[in-house]
Amino acid sequence: MRVDKEIKGKTYIKLMQYIWTKSDVVSLRKWHNQHPDITSKVLNIILKAENCSIQDIVNKYSDDFLNEIYAKFLYNKDIFDEEFCTRHGNGLIEVEKKYRKIFLSDCIGRSYYDATTKQWLDQYKENIIYQKEYIYDDVILNKKIHQDTTYFLELTESLKEDILSMNAIYSWCFPLMLEDISFFKDGYCWLDSVAHEELCFIYCKDEEEYEYLKSIGIEFIEDHFVPVSEDEVYYVDYNRKD
Repeated sequence: MRVDKEIKGKTYIKLMQYIWTKSDVVSLRKWHNQHPDITSKVLNIILKAENCSIQDIVNKYSDDFLNEIYAKFLYNKDIFDEEFCTRHGNGLIEVEKKYRKIFLSDCIGRSYYDATTKQWLDQYKENIIYQKEYIYDDVILNKKIHQDTTYFLELTESLKEDILSMNAIYSWCFPLMLEDISFFKDGYCWLDSVAHEELCFIYCKDEEEYEYLKSIGIEFIEDHFVPVSEDEVYYVDYNRKD
């Protein structure tokens, strides 16, 4: 059943505590950089000019830090060179300014995302029981693109504390953390989310569970319990050894 409003705050905490009785595995997705050469070029320019490291960016990352980067590099000709301007065009000033901010945010955000998600996955590497790769054929570039990896982790108390600290379902999103948190029991998905699209689905077992979830503050699109059959629920064989 589709959730209407984001689950956050006290409702998120209560849901996570309930989920621990319903699930044995959590999944999180990491999106891979599709433009590493461009990101690397921009970061090298910024790191050299600021005389700092990737770890410095991780430590300083905030809205204020991004605003400092905008002020210093929004019209940097090494970043926004002739090739960039030719490729993207020179539109209205405000539109162009907004696009440049988004471009810089994505590059800085990517460095933060890659560093923090690597650290997080290293911390919980013993919990990872399965990972699923998504690779597709890019017909334009004529090559295979590794788009994302979904990690399936066994739930533990230490992992529970980290999950509770996020305080909202859609906080699991680029560039702050791994994305699209979902929960499974015996391979069947109980809660499925797509954070950047603000989508969340909960597969309620019965009307009693539906009413309980409503009582802790979860709002559904449907105004009544809608049962689903087992074959309608997303299933992953995360015990496979391939």
